[in-house]
Amino acid sequence: METALAAVALWHGESSLLAAAGYSANHVFSFDASGERFFLRLTSARDRTRTQIAAELDFIIYLRRGGASVSVPVESARGRLIETVERAGR
Repeated sequence: METALAAVALWHGESSLLAAAGYSANHVFSFDASGERFFLRLTSARDRTRTQIAAELDFIIYLRRGGASVSVPVESARGRLIETVERAGR
């Protein structure tokens, strides 16, 4: 949970509203920021490379531009779609 809290801060999310939304190869959390609901996907570097994640996001953006009803990626406060957060204790 500490890793998710650190990640949510990068989107200026309200850590008190952080909630687990699902676990599989990814850990998904919901949180609120500026009165809106967002979802955060945490993925281990062992499971996907940064290049693979970027390709997934590019595809989602491509689908949205084509009119598909998909959730678009949101940049962090630093203007990045992908952020790296170290696990606690590492």
